[in-house]
Amino acid sequence: MVEASSEAAEDAQSRQSTNGLLPVQLRRNSPALLEHFCKKTVDWMLFSNEHNWILYKHVIPLATSNKLVLDALLATSGVHLRQLQPEHESNALHHWNCALRGLKDRLAGDQSKAASEYKVLLTTMILLCHCELIDGNSLGGALQHVRGCQALLQPALDALSEPEDQDLTVFLLESHGYFAIMAMLCGEDDTDIGAMALDFCRRTLPGIRRFPAFGSMFAYEPETIVYIPQLLQTEHKAHSEQLSLAERTGRLAMRPHVSRPGPAPLIDGTDVDDVSRKQKVAIVSFKAAVLHLHADSLLDPILTAISLQSQIVKAMDHLRLLHQATETCYGLVPYLILLGSYLREPHAQRTLHSYLQSFTSEMPLQQRAIELLEWHWAEADTVLIGPQAIRRTAVAHGSNPNPPLPVPHRVTDYTVPSLVSVLEDRTALVSTVSCYDNPEIVTPTHLALLSAVEQSPTCKFFIPSEWTSDVLNYPDQPLFMREHQAVLYGAMRKAKERKRDLQWTVVCNSWFVDYIVPAANRKLRDIGPMWPMDWEKREFTIYGSGEQKTSFVPVRDVAVAVGKLLEAGEKGLEWEEFTFVEGDRLTWNELYALVDEAEVGGGKWARKVKSLSETVDNLVKAEKEGSKDWMGLLLAQFELLSYSGASLLPKDLVEKHRQKYFGGVKFRTPEKVLEMVKTDPSAVV
Repeated sequence: MVEASSEAAEDAQSRQSTNGLLPVQLRRNSPALLEHFCKKTVDWMLFSNEHNWILYKHVIPLATSNKLVLDALLATSGVHLRQLQPEHESNALHHWNCALRGLKDRLAGDQSKAASEYKVLLTTMILLCHCELIDGNSLGGALQHVRGCQALLQPALDALSEPEDQDLTVFLLESHGYFAIMAMLCGEDDTDIGAMALDFCRRTLPGIRRFPAFGSMFAYEPETIVYIPQLLQTEHKAHSEQLSLAERTGRLAMRPHVSRPGPAPLIDGTDVDDVSRKQKVAIVSFKAAVLHLHADSLLDPILTAISLQSQIVKAMDHLRLLHQATETCYGLVPYLILLGSYLREPHAQRTLHSYLQSFTSEMPLQQRAIELLEWHWAEADTVLIGPQAIRRTAVAHGSNPNPPLPVPHRVTDYTVPSLVSVLEDRTALVSTVSCYDNPEIVTPTHLALLSAVEQSPTCKFFIPSEWTSDVLNYPDQPLFMREHQAVLYGAMRKAKERKRDLQWTVVCNSWFVDYIVPAANRKLRDIGPMWPMDWEKREFTIYGSGEQKTSFVPVRDVAVAVGKLLEAGEKGLEWEEFTFVEGDRLTWNELYALVDEAEVGGGKWARKVKSLSETVDNLVKAEKEGSKDWMGLLLAQFELLSYSGASLLPKDLVEKHRQKYFGGVKFRTPEKVLEMVKTDPSAVV
């Protein structure tokens, strides 16, 4: 096919081919997008076990006969593909704009529509929802299309009454529910979305057994979503045998799709040629395990995370199998958030966190899920669990007030060849890879980063992920990093001998002062007892006498300093091996006085003293227990920084580097940070 001669011709053809009588024409680069959608995007956006079958049977044929649906489909594929092949950016944007313009024109027309027109409009909106989630940094764009779907649902359901429309109707309803649920879980527009989801739930109750996964997602407390407990109880009993079978073998996922009236089994299968048998078994088993956990918690409201432990363990076992079998988590995000809402054990939280982080190309929905769970785990108490708890967390934090800049993402497996490819046409590498409690991971990773910089023809600046204390004068601290530091620093010195124009430095900033404000006012997540402020008990721990001085600086100011450092390097200024960045230096007693006087978080703070001998005793005990108490070991080693003096940066070098690299940068003090939040309670420091 050749590109249409004009937008007018394309639009005319779109109108003409609504009933599937004529094929639409493709732009020159569009066949690649269509092929990518069929081969990759379909499986990537799969969130129901029969959706890819419906996409192939209904949505793709509809797109080949209707330009509006085709534009939405190709925009979704293009936004997905451009992460790997940026040259498709303009083509994706063209189809996105065409779809939005066409949708607006169609909605502005005659309100009485045929069934075929409802198919086109709803399918277009659902595809654009996916497009927004793949591309955007919040659910706001998708939310607009969900609202559009909401306005069309009732007349569409009345019009789509033919037997051949059943599968597509299920797809449209379930897709709408998926996006409404995601919007709720991520704290978007509380009132409107709550009403939307309730309305969706009511409309789909008669056939809810066809997709109980999404029905059960609406099991919130009455203040958020009204749900019928009797339905859940009946549904749970009716499917318990199938759920157990799915958990054991996943055979239900292999059943051929059969279109039938009335209630259907929990999971209808799809063509095993599209998704591997192993992957389908893993997906269906994981979903079943999470739903079992969720249903049990709802059937007995007095259950706690402890009494649900066996179900949690089972779900985590299936998560590990899922990690080995799947290449995408996009369609599983509601289930992952649902599982995370019940987790209280740090090891289980880290496992789920690691699973979400492993899909580096699935931003931003995946990243939003990570942020939401991090907030929830940091703030939730041991009593409130489940979707209600995570919903409150999402509403408390609201939407991201500072969306990231639209910067390109490059995917790597952290092998040297992959990293060299990623660094093509780049001049600097700044690492934020953090896994210091596991040198078996962090050290080889940084050696690979260093090797890639050394081999790159363009990259000549390297900053490892240290963001540390005074390692110049205290090279063996913090204790958990000393082996890593010895290996990496030696390797960087040798690399500079081989590549003379290579510059590297370790940024020493000591403590990020951001931790003195509530989580809603900072980008950094809580780090528990490693920071002396216990937000739940409102206790401030003083180490020893509390008169040891410590260096503090906001993390944003460190980011500004790194930018200045790179600018200086580009201008030919030689870097030193260690660069010191400080906003102010205070004793722990002085910092406590500031926090207490400002009544940070809404009240006074109690002062709690922890002696050096207590820290040493905890360190010895944790070392004896080894991996059983790795958090206790990490905590004791952190506390030693304050006693040893390693957390105070050398004043002469701080001043020297301010003059040498950071002219004009105003590093904020703890007082300035507290004043900023007091002036604007919604500020993010």
